[in-house]
Order: sequence, then C-alpha cells, then structure tokens
Amino acid sequence: PLSGGGVLTSMLPHILPMFTNMCQDAEDDCRNNAVFGLGELLLWAGDEISHQKEQILMSLSQMLKIESSPKVIDNIIGAVARAVVADITTTPVDDIVNAVLANL
Repeated sequence: PLSGGGVLTSMLPHILPMFTNMCQDAEDDCRNNAVFGLGELLLWAGDEISHQKEQILMSLSQMLKIESSPKVIDNIIGAVARAVVADITTTPVDDIVNAVLANL
C-alpha cells in the first residue's frame, strides 16, 4: 500500500472531493473514472483513508441505486470489491456481496 509514509496525506484533501464531485458528472466516462479512482484509493491508501472509507462506501452504495450506465455500475462493484481486498476485517462484506450479486 501507499500508506505509511504519508505519501497520500497531503493529496487526499484534494483528491477525495474531486472524485466525489466527478461521481455526479453528467458524462458516463467522468463518473466511471472517478469511481475507479475511489476504488484504487480504497485498495492502496490503507490507514490514510480509513476515516473516509465508510463514507466512500456509502456514497458508492447510493450511486449504485441510481446509476444507469453499465460500465459505471461495473466500476462501482469493482471499487467496493477492492475495499474488501484491502481490508476484509473492517469492510461490510455481507452488504458488498449482496450488492455484487444483485448487479451480476
């Protein structure tokens, strides 16, 4: 992970709001890339993103309820799956499995 050395600490206050705003963009590709970015942060940022992880997962869950683009839906599922891979002990695995199964 990129965590530990403070590599992302200075960038997270800028990256997270940007990805969050981009998740609401009218363009599918923009939303798709923003969701991918959030998933990569969930996977690689470790402790540096632990305080925001629950909010990110809730945002992705809300987004999944209204998203109509198949490629964005696919990336949302991939992002939440990366959260499990990164930290299975604190991630709501049951909820994520249900979301994955509902969107296969």
